[in-house]
Amino acid sequence: MTRRGIVLGAVSPHPPIVVPEIGENNLDRVQKTRDGLQQLAGLVRGLNPDTVVIIAPHGPVVRGAVTLLSSPILEGNFREFGISGTSLRYGNDVRFVNRVQSEAADRGVQVVAADPTTIRSLRVPGALHYSILVPLYYLRQAGVESRLVAGAVGMMSAEDLYTFGRSVQAAAGEMGVRVVYIASGDLSHRLSQGAPAGYDPMGKVFDEKVVGALSKGDVRPLLSLDPGLVERAGECGLGPIITMFGALDGLDTVPEVVSYEGPFGVGYCVATFVVRGAGGQAARPGEEGAAASPPGPGPDGGAEGAGPPGERGGGGVAGAGAGIGAGAGAGAGAGAGVGIGAGAGAGAGAGAGIGAAGVETVEGGAPAHATAVPHPFVRLARLALETYVRDGRRISPPSSSPGLDRRAGAFVSLKKRGQLRGCIGTLEPTAPTLAEEVIRNAIQAGTADPRFAAVTADELRELTYSVDVLEPAEPVSSLDELDPKVYGVIVNKDRRTGVLLPDLEGLDTAESQVAVARQKAGIAPDETGVRLFRFKVTRYR
Repeated sequence: MTRRGIVLGAVSPHPPIVVPEIGENNLDRVQKTRDGLQQLAGLVRGLNPDTVVIIAPHGPVVRGAVTLLSSPILEGNFREFGISGTSLRYGNDVRFVNRVQSEAADRGVQVVAADPTTIRSLRVPGALHYSILVPLYYLRQAGVESRLVAGAVGMMSAEDLYTFGRSVQAAAGEMGVRVVYIASGDLSHRLSQGAPAGYDPMGKVFDEKVVGALSKGDVRPLLSLDPGLVERAGECGLGPIITMFGALDGLDTVPEVVSYEGPFGVGYCVATFVVRGAGGQAARPGEEGAAASPPGPGPDGGAEGAGPPGERGGGGVAGAGAGIGAGAGAGAGAGAGVGIGAGAGAGAGAGAGIGAAGVETVEGGAPAHATAVPHPFVRLARLALETYVRDGRRISPPSSSPGLDRRAGAFVSLKKRGQLRGCIGTLEPTAPTLAEEVIRNAIQAGTADPRFAAVTADELRELTYSVDVLEPAEPVSSLDELDPKVYGVIVNKDRRTGVLLPDLEGLDTAESQVAVARQKAGIAPDETGVRLFRFKVTRYR
């Protein structure tokens, strides 16, 4: 009997250069990706799905939600790339869109069904974005004529992204339709010198981790990625990939990384996850290697069972049957590289000095152990922001504040559902006491981080806080005095400053730590006269 529901999950890159009319003389440089996309398209055709779902990171993006286009006809073209005659037009599976929206709402995840009126009111694009059109181009070339559901993910927690995918699986099962689910996204945009987003050695580390997880069909490594690593990679595909794993939740699949390359400093990966018993060319009877990892407890020791990531004992993905521990959902798209003043995230603003330099903030350094009762520093940060948002006033430092009456630089980080919601701080003290430093930075993190809208009163109960207190930086004369596991580093020349916190993933030597800090500051590797400083960090929760 032919299977209904999800029959295939896939990851597709979306560089327009793989479209022959656009790539022209550069097609040989992306041949692996073109071959991979052709193989994927042939697989989809053999499965003969009723509906193809493509979820991308670009297009009609709405913060905190997944947007699904709900116009009866979906179409787009590549004219922005200087070519005509490549318009693609598909019938939308509107009934499926509505069912997914209902299933997601039942699970506490917002899905915006964007009809023409909604598109105008939200000022989001209604035409298909190239991140949808690129995989569609190859499906059309292979003769795939299924209905289409297309959408984009907003800034959401990993748990909500995964739960959205599970909602798609539920809708497909309830409606009895055969669905191919494609996550459209590129990996790191910072793989080499001259890459579109600049070079960062952590781009390669990120891509290796993602490709490794895809090859095993195991979502857990993606859910536990260091937020700082994700930010530094400059990726765009992680969110859609997590939704795909949600759509495959509990299904027995055959994972395969079909191709991977990064010819222009951007990682392009094609991967497929054939659901066993799907029928057509996809059945692959007797093929080994379907199981990702043996069943067992999640990272927190939770028992295996059903449920989305972030809940104790999360359900298995892609045949793994493995539990996903509490808190594992944090990290998708969480940012780093923040600070006070111009040039935040890359160094001090003009005339600001080291004390206002941008600093990369990640789960690292010397964190205090999490406890059931927040640390007094954290309670102060929460009180400061909540009072300011609700009452519009700044609290005074507590009269009795052990540990807060000294002076120190500090960072206050806010998270919402495990995802960064704001972070502001200083490397050196700028206020008379640490208490005042924490109060000011907490308010700034919630209202003045340039990457986020100001925190609203409705969000306050969902926020979690951490406070990083920095010990004074001390100068060092050689790399021998650095230890990237223990010390953060500051490199400074003139008004250019680069900062890294300690114990960042992938930076195991003083040489690599200083090299990345130089890059953040815009200091060339061969420049002389650079000053080095080291510092320690304590994290309070």
